[in-house]
Amino acid sequence: AALGFKDLDLKHNEDFLKDYVFYLQSSIKDLRTCFSDLIIRIENKIIEFQKMTTGFISKLDNNLSS
Repeated sequence: AALGFKDLDLKHNEDFLKDYVFYLQSSIKDLRTCFSDLIIRIENKIIEFQKMTTGFISKLDNNLSS
């Protein structure tokens, strides 16, 4: 049951083939978008963590200097 389709009879049903290709292309596009979005979220979390760590180290340095 590839991509939710059962009993594919692509040779005898051109409309079904067109729908199948459209669904497949749409799924591939969604996967590409998901991956890009995931990379952006990971990058944002890394930046957030770096800012938090930098702020913590600055406060720690100030407290130790006092």
